[in-house]
Amino acid sequence: MLAAALALVAGIYAVDTLPIGGFYDDAFYVILAKSIATGQGYRNLNLPSAPFATHYPPGYPLFLAALWKIGPAFPANLILFKVANAFFLAVVAACAYRLGRERFGLRSGVALIATVAGTVTTPALFLSSMLMSETMFLALAVPYLLWAEHQVTRDERDVRGAILLGACAGLLFLVRSQAVALVGAVALVYAIRRRWRECALTIGAASIVVLPWLLWVSAHDAAFPALMRGDYGSYFAWFKDGIRERGLGIVLQTLRRNVPDMFISVAHRMRPPANPLPDVVSSICLLLFAVPGVIRAVRRAPVSLVFMGGYLAIVAIWPFQPVRFVLAIWVLIMLVVALGAETLLDWRSPNVSWHRTNLRLTARIAGSIAAFILAGGLVAYNVRGYQRRWWATTEDQSGRWIQPKKAWIATQTDTSAVIATDHDEGAIYLYTGRHAVPVTTFTAAEYVEGRPVDLDSTVLQTLAGYFHAQYIVLSSPRLQPAAAAISSAAVPLGDGVHKVVPWAFTLNRHASR
Repeated sequence: MLAAALALVAGIYAVDTLPIGGFYDDAFYVILAKSIATGQGYRNLNLPSAPFATHYPPGYPLFLAALWKIGPAFPANLILFKVANAFFLAVVAACAYRLGRERFGLRSGVALIATVAGTVTTPALFLSSMLMSETMFLALAVPYLLWAEHQVTRDERDVRGAILLGACAGLLFLVRSQAVALVGAVALVYAIRRRWRECALTIGAASIVVLPWLLWVSAHDAAFPALMRGDYGSYFAWFKDGIRERGLGIVLQTLRRNVPDMFISVAHRMRPPANPLPDVVSSICLLLFAVPGVIRAVRRAPVSLVFMGGYLAIVAIWPFQPVRFVLAIWVLIMLVVALGAETLLDWRSPNVSWHRTNLRLTARIAGSIAAFILAGGLVAYNVRGYQRRWWATTEDQSGRWIQPKKAWIATQTDTSAVIATDHDEGAIYLYTGRHAVPVTTFTAAEYVEGRPVDLDSTVLQTLAGYFHAQYIVLSSPRLQPAAAAISSAAVPLGDGVHKVVPWAFTLNRHASR
């Protein structure tokens, strides 16, 4: 109850009234919720003709749609949505504490500290304060792990339990696709225990639950141009396009980039921002706790550990910035680190020989130093993070260039206009009511090798022409020459103070065709 209360207070404290759309996905979750709540189906309402959506699984939009029915006034209902995320965070904290106590075997004080470090700190608030599906997924996944650990490690066989585990993991897949790691974790632990029938039933039940969504994606994915697949189409087709373009080498290139970034994204948040110690010191300290934590978790919480391993493996090979996905399981990472710390600092363990005594003394000294560095770093990092509200940085910075766009579009364009914009079309639609389309694209291959400017120009002109856009509103200076080449008028927006000043371009008739 204490862990949940602290997380709830922190989650509500992080709620703000900043406009959504800065993180891109948040605006689309709201668009899809609006589409469901207003009886229009599961559609991308921002696009002309409102094609069916296939990029985002429907779990989180369905939840937001239910809240939309309670508070249908936009943007006032955004506060309701964000407060709901704070309650999800409280559920995460309560269940994570139980997972730490019951499965990881942590002492009550250590479990509480680890849970607070995983839910009340800025890394957790970064996602919970925005309208993203990660917090809802974690609020369902952590209690699922508690249940799965008990179900899978019990001695007697339980066919019905295996089917229910698979079906529930399939439902979690409909919130976030990374739940495939949950299915794999349960099935693998069953297989290791030679419970083959339960392993097969888990996979089969999950597949049956997920199949309708996969069929939906297959039926409607072709509604989008191939250039838009990265933000609107199937994840699998997008990844397959990257392999087709660059070969299997793209996986190795992504691993080389993502694995160090994943590790540093944790270590950096456990060192003071103004500390003479470099990231490598906190990285060594983190490894010192992570290794024994993983070793102990193998026996105590195998399903949780395999899930984390599978989840992080997906993140490692996925051609996208990994930080967001690492922070999505921050509380589980804190539990593993706490388990390793408790292992090294446990003074109650008996010493049976002189050599073992020296070995354990060395481990305790090293563990004490590492604990001091990481705990001090985590506290200092988050004191500064709370002072500066770091969790809101993305929304705040994005709002600086979205706001002048919204103001210009609302006053200078007709409600039937089609606006082409760079990576904030969801926000433009929600706040102005105009159809808004992208002029940028993101492919898997671009993640490992940047795209030349001339290809960016081709994409802009192709997408603007495809949707018959009348205006292009840009924040990126990189795209401005391409827009100017097909426009009949251009107007700088904003106050000229910020480094990024949006421009609005009116397209000539030939360009819009």
